Amino acid sequence: MIRYENATVSYSGHRALADVTAEFGTGITTCLVGASGSGKSTLLRLVNRLVEPTSGRVLLHGEDVARRDPVALRRGIGYSVQGGGLLPHLTVADNVGIVPRLLGWTREAREEAVSRTLALVRLDPARYARRHPSELSGGERQRASIARALAADPEVVLLDEPLGALDAHLRETLQEELRELFRRLRKTVLFVTHDMRVAVRAGERIAVLDGGRLLQHGTPREIVEAPAHDAVLALLGRRRDELARAVEESS
Repeated sequence: MIRYENATVSYSGHRALADVTAEFGTGITTCLVGASGSGKSTLLRLVNRLVEPTSGRVLLHGEDVARRDPVALRRGIGYSVQGGGLLPHLTVADNVGIVPRLLGWTREAREEAVSRTLALVRLDPARYARRHPSELSGGERQRASIARALAADPEVVLLDEPLGALDAHLRETLQEELRELFRRLRKTVLFVTHDMRVAVRAGERIAVLDGGRLLQHGTPREIVEAPAHDAVLALLGRRRDELARAVEESS
């Protein structure tokens, strides 16, 4: 579904991403993990052309995304960011229904999509559809943002630190829900996180980045049991035994 071929991104001589070649399969949730500045969000944003490669290319369904109109491309890809990114002057229903409206869906189809996706993320449409973002908790705003990413039923969903602003208990609850949701829907998901615990529990595959380089790409078990680089081992840290238990629980 998504293929990177020698993708490099440079800013004023600094390489944010260095010669990354990787393929992320259809219907699989892949967590992109690394410290701040590792290149994980840059890698994600190449897919919907919020970032353009300095060299190399990104293929979606075998087609170079650089050949696609960026507006049309983005409307066909679900996207959710940390904090939700909801428009404050719009209701939850209007936020969730933005892409279907831009795609020209009928009012009835938009309303059905809003109700369906709010229910998917466990927000009762009868209670939440007419609220504004300021009336929601942090967790509810993030759920609404994910509903917006799903509303037009895209094949590809990009999640950029969707759990980063949540407290530990809420983060754990939502990561479990997202894992079950995306495995049921069989979307192709790229999920950026700095937290290896989230990656092990939410991802079917994990890609570890450091300094703009892709160090290792494999199943959670492969990453935890056989780290291929010292930086991967450092990312696992003292929690490696805990992470190994999480792998077993998630299997």
